[in-house]
Amino acid sequence: MSISRPDALLPETKVTWHSEQITAAIDGEVIVMGMIRGQYVGLDDIGSVLWKLLEQPQTIRQLCDELGLRYQGNSDTILADVTAFLEDLRSIDLIEVVDAGSTR
Repeated sequence: MSISRPDALLPETKVTWHSEQITAAIDGEVIVMGMIRGQYVGLDDIGSVLWKLLEQPQTIRQLCDELGLRYQGNSDTILADVTAFLEDLRSIDLIEVVDAGSTR
């Protein structure tokens, strides 16, 4: 039996950029630096597309649907990969979960 964390990212979870981050394009690569932890990541092509989509709050399912339209792949694999990627970004405070009732 799998036990999920109470704050685990689910397909219905709405996420967006963390307000305390800086994004820059350098030599064709998107670099994101979190101001809270001072950590940064460089994003590849697909990561950069996903990052741009995160500018507006969206559910993980919406993000996966959009990536599925752009790239060929199994929807379960896309969901697993996107969720893992977002968990990594959240762990260093580059994205945040948005309350469904929030206007942000």
